[in-house]
Amino acid sequence: MPRGRKDKGLKQLGTRQYCSNHTPGGYPNGLIHFWGSPTPIPDTPDFPVILTGSAADNEKNYYTTPYDVGWGDLVKFDEPDRRYIGRDALEKIAAGPKRACVTLEWNAEDVGAVVAAEITDPEMDLQERILGFNEQLPEFTRQHAGYVLKNGEKVGVATGRVIDYYSHSFLSLAFVDESAAVMGDEVEVLWGKPGTRQLRIRATIHEVPYWNGEYRNETCDVCALYPERPYLK
Repeated sequence: MPRGRKDKGLKQLGTRQYCSNHTPGGYPNGLIHFWGSPTPIPDTPDFPVILTGSAADNEKNYYTTPYDVGWGDLVKFDEPDRRYIGRDALEKIAAGPKRACVTLEWNAEDVGAVVAAEITDPEMDLQERILGFNEQLPEFTRQHAGYVLKNGEKVGVATGRVIDYYSHSFLSLAFVDESAAVMGDEVEVLWGKPGTRQLRIRATIHEVPYWNGEYRNETCDVCALYPERPYLK
């Protein structure tokens, strides 16, 4: 850590935390939390995309709408003559039930049980290691989505799992039915691709963003807080 930063209360966490901040920060990111292209998911020798997770039985699970990720206020219908790709579909979504973006705090013991099963259970899919996402972010050619279950029913998908080294939690974002987005409720994430051994991981619903304390861009001018910034000289 460059000289002069510790006196500002900063704590060095490492590069893995840097790559993981989109999830606890509540900022859905293409190629981490959803397929980040307007084009269909490619599957070519030059760019093979592997769909992983229990939601891999339907490619549509890897796409989101602006409402899913909490950006519905950016959708405009106030100009009737202004047409754009997807407008008709968005108007239908806006008028009906929508999904909400929430944070899931995964049960650490259940996550550990999946890690243990990957070592001892020959039926586990080793191409889908639960901690692999934290080793190389983002997984540009691996799109992961796991079904979120509430009372045994599918209510959405969980994506972008990370170890948050600041809060010592295992987190993901999830896009769930609005009726299921109840803070504090317990749900389950179904781990494992269809046709392989699947395990259920308990998780608790939290708000987005999970980290909503000091030093967020919305509430803090970092340049004013640290005007000298010797590392820029």
